[in-house]
Amino acid sequence: MSGAGSERRLTARLARFFAAPVGEPSGPSPLVDLGDDAAVVPRPPGAVVLCCDPVVAGVHFTAADAPALVGRKVVNRNLSDLAAMGALPDWLLLSLVLPRGTAAGWRDALLGGVRRAAR
Repeated sequence: MSGAGSERRLTARLARFFAAPVGEPSGPSPLVDLGDDAAVVPRPPGAVVLCCDPVVAGVHFTAADAPALVGRKVVNRNLSDLAAMGALPDWLLLSLVLPRGTAAGWRDALLGGVRRAAR
């Protein structure tokens, strides 16, 4: 995917992909829907810890690794960072950079791993 139109299509797809299934609690809602590389979320009284630790192809995983396990690693690396700060997770920041031509099925399997680990 390339260009602003494809980014908007991917963002819309991510919103649908990560929506809570019917009958399942969804947790807190963002104040503004998914947007352009940013999110607006409610801030409880006190401090908020934010992190977005990337998982990089060729560094943290290889093409031979199962995409669902890579997705799990994306979540667990960030949960580890939050735990090190004594923070409890409410939200997930995800920065996804994939090579051009990454198969939609591979990407969806990775996102499925992210969703399962985040729940």
